Amino acid sequence: MGSTDVTVERAAGNVAHLERLLAAFGGSLAGWTLDPEVSEQNGNDLGAVSCACGHRPLRYLFTWRKAGRVVITGSVCVETAPGITQELLQAMAAGLARLKEQQAAERARARLVAQDAEVALLLTNLDAAIEQKLGPACRRWYGGDYAPPRVYAARWRRRNCRAEMARAQRLKTKAGCLRVLRALLAGLENEEVY
Repeated sequence: MGSTDVTVERAAGNVAHLERLLAAFGGSLAGWTLDPEVSEQNGNDLGAVSCACGHRPLRYLFTWRKAGRVVITGSVCVETAPGITQELLQAMAAGLARLKEQQAAERARARLVAQDAEVALLLTNLDAAIEQKLGPACRRWYGGDYAPPRVYAARWRRRNCRAEMARAQRLKTKAGCLRVLRALLAGLENEEVY
């Protein structure tokens, strides 16, 4: 098969593609309105809905309406359709931008929820580590009014750990809070028991 044959086949495929697309729109895009909401197929849904021209898989679904009829297309097919206007292309781009903004906001919310859960877990683990490492030494008392320097050191260290935990929770970002709490927990885990 020569390169001319490939070019002829490709052109025939493009003509068939455009014919199917225009047939879905009734021969023209005139009078069709584009829904402002763009939806996305991903994961197991990918390929569940095909384009009006017949190709799949589609990632972004653009819905067109006219007199009760609905046509679903992919972005590339409609961009190449004869008669597409600049306004429709701009509306498609705006819908896609809104979808991506929503997805970014959802990812940010999910990240904050995960960070909140991790902060709560780290605070619990830090309390347990402080009590395990420093608690026995802080409760040790050798009679009278005198406590050995190790007891004072353990009490001072426990007070500082709790102050660091409180300071970390007041930081502006959860990432900074997590960094401080992780470092504090790692330091306690590597510390000798008093």
